[in-house]
Amino acid sequence: SAVEVIYQAQLTDPENQLIGLPDFLIRQADGQYQAADAKLARSIDKKEIRIQLGFYRKLLGNNLPARVYLGTGEVVEVGDEVDAEVAKFIIEVRPVIESPDMPLVRYSESKCKACAFYAVCKPQFIEKDELTLIYGIDTRSAPGLERQGITTVAALANAEPEKIEDVPYLKGFEKKQRAVFQARAYKTGE
Repeated sequence: SAVEVIYQAQLTDPENQLIGLPDFLIRQADGQYQAADAKLARSIDKKEIRIQLGFYRKLLGNNLPARVYLGTGEVVEVGDEVDAEVAKFIIEVRPVIESPDMPLVRYSESKCKACAFYAVCKPQFIEKDELTLIYGIDTRSAPGLERQGITTVAALANAEPEKIEDVPYLKGFEKKQRAVFQARAYKTGE
């Protein structure tokens, strides 16, 4: 009998060297699988989330919308309205995939797992205690934290949220407090 839910499936397109790792594949009544991810995000406004879920749809090769379970408890679906964004992302990532040289990038769980250099880069990111290992800290927010002397996950874990200045995509006490808590959890494993 068919499996109703597959956890952390690996979707591949060997011809184009593409890999996708959705949190879940949910079997539908017609036997097709629908990609689904759980996110801490509170909305689907983040371009990266839309592209990630649209990318899973492309790899599955069906017309089912992908489902996102948000941190608010809301369930949102992403359909063919993101196909153009996904196509653009694939064009932009193609030179990275085809290059024999390791790219100069920051860490991003969803993007890095699809890269041929993942097994090489991730240990290096961990060794250097890269800020972007923390969910919510990315290439847009990390430079602003670094200018304040918060250059590692350990430094973020030891920071006082109320003393961190607003930086792009990390504004307001609640977001900064969440980032500090996530850094502490990352460092302690709790």
